[in-house]
Amino acid sequence: MQREKGQRTLLTVQGISGGTYYIAAFCRDLILYLMPLVLDFIILYSVHLPIFINTSPVPWLLLAILAGPPIILQAYLFSFLFKKSASVGPLVGFGQALLIFIPYFIVTFATNGQVPLWIMYLLTIVLTPTFGLQFAFKNLSEAEINNTPYMAADTFNPSYPILGTLLCLISGGIFYALLVYWVDYRISSNQTFSRWHNYFSSAPQAAPQVAKEDDSISIDVDQRRMEDAVLEQETNRLKRGELTEEDVVVVQGLGKTFWDRTGGKKNVKVLEDLWMAVRKKECFGYLGPNGAGKTTTIKILTGQEITTVGTASIASHSIIPFSRAIPTLIGVCPQDSPIWEQLTGREHLRCFATIKGVPAGEVEAEVNQVIHAMSIHEVADRRAKEYSGGNLRRLMLGIAIIGSPAIVFLDEPTTGVDVAVRQSIWTAIRELKTRCSIILTTHSMEEAEALCDRIGIIVNGRLQALGTPQRLKNVYGAGYKLVIKTRTTQTTPEVIRIIQGEFPGANLVQNLGSRVEFEVLKDEELDVASSSTGIRVESAKKTTRFLARLFEVLQREKAKQEIVDYSVSQTSLAQVFIEFAKEQKVL
Repeated sequence: MQREKGQRTLLTVQGISGGTYYIAAFCRDLILYLMPLVLDFIILYSVHLPIFINTSPVPWLLLAILAGPPIILQAYLFSFLFKKSASVGPLVGFGQALLIFIPYFIVTFATNGQVPLWIMYLLTIVLTPTFGLQFAFKNLSEAEINNTPYMAADTFNPSYPILGTLLCLISGGIFYALLVYWVDYRISSNQTFSRWHNYFSSAPQAAPQVAKEDDSISIDVDQRRMEDAVLEQETNRLKRGELTEEDVVVVQGLGKTFWDRTGGKKNVKVLEDLWMAVRKKECFGYLGPNGAGKTTTIKILTGQEITTVGTASIASHSIIPFSRAIPTLIGVCPQDSPIWEQLTGREHLRCFATIKGVPAGEVEAEVNQVIHAMSIHEVADRRAKEYSGGNLRRLMLGIAIIGSPAIVFLDEPTTGVDVAVRQSIWTAIRELKTRCSIILTTHSMEEAEALCDRIGIIVNGRLQALGTPQRLKNVYGAGYKLVIKTRTTQTTPEVIRIIQGEFPGANLVQNLGSRVEFEVLKDEELDVASSSTGIRVESAKKTTRFLARLFEVLQREKAKQEIVDYSVSQTSLAQVFIEFAKEQKVL
């Protein structure tokens, strides 16, 4: 359930290892297992059943208690077969029959009821602990019926099968613990090794494989994309290894290849030759259409995925192998809100403050500071299930920033919130970037323009553009938005004719009486973003001449009183993004 909701992932990226997670979960589940067990024994002894009264309680208790760990760990193992908890119910009955009753009847009939102990012990260890448990309980019952009930000392007598069963239960627990650890490591590293996992999972994970040229679906370098001067300069700097103290996140030639989910024989590259760096106290907007590779990049940087080629570092700590110091340096705000419904907001923050290593004496002060910064003081002591969508996003942002991380990853931090909450989150992010670096993914260009110092646009697994929001609009903007208010509705057609005559690239967007809106495209020769300095200078000169001519025409017509007023604005960042998004291929 926690893996399905994303809680396990949140704990992992905050620094909780798989071993720590499963030890805590095992202790909880063992307590839940023992509580009804103790109650059952109290009830059974209170009704004075001869089978319990005449037999020592030691073998009964030891068998029941030692069966708990392998049963719990086996359940953990089976949970890896499912992505959705709803998928488990229909298969529970079938699974029980497959693992318990069918093998039992086969073995019993094959041996005429005289099952060799070594077979029973083997099945107890590798198949299901209930096999040996029911065998031992049957042996205890028959001994009492035959007037030879077990005493406490008989439990540890090698001549009786109870001791062997107890040892098998212990061995089974160790066997399943090692198996759970191994499978969890494989899946957490995205190394799915079995088609059974994909069969039972509603959204199977792809396993990383090194792609071969003859059997991969390559993401070709887009021949039509313009060479970005700033991007080229940054890439060359990183390739030369010219890093500075300002570079807190460095990505060097990162690539990621997955098995194709549809056939299992071809490979799909979702990241290819990615180079970029994020500076200290910078909000870096990492934008791209769905499937471009944003999420994969973030997962690699936070240790949720392993890279196929290339490497990266966070605050000089390498992700290959993934440094244990990295979780203490980062904070993550996922797009969803994987909270624990029964905990309050304050309890969430206390928990994650402790996980991030905040000294015990400073936890309360740190929690109160975050509560104030996120403006959730009014709901801090309420259960999280009572939170509105806006307060949940504030809480998730608070979890990300607690412990003063050096780098914070924000994935759609304002998803599903109203305008007022969005503005308050923006204010918190602006204050946050005075203390740490931020990598922000968002589909809101307004948000990116308001918060980001620099923006990188990724398409088809490759970074296509890099720079400030203003630079991207200057370089990649298709033209300008021109709004004109004419003197009367009768003069509007003449104004439209003049504008389109002077500027063939002027497209009429809207005509509402005396208000006319155009999209004035620049001449094709101006759409240059080359790395050549000479060409860029010439492009700037042509842009200046273009604007000068545009204003000359507008002022001339205004002097003739054909135009009352006008406004010229630059292409929006959203329009720039849309043009890049058109190049995204469906994988």
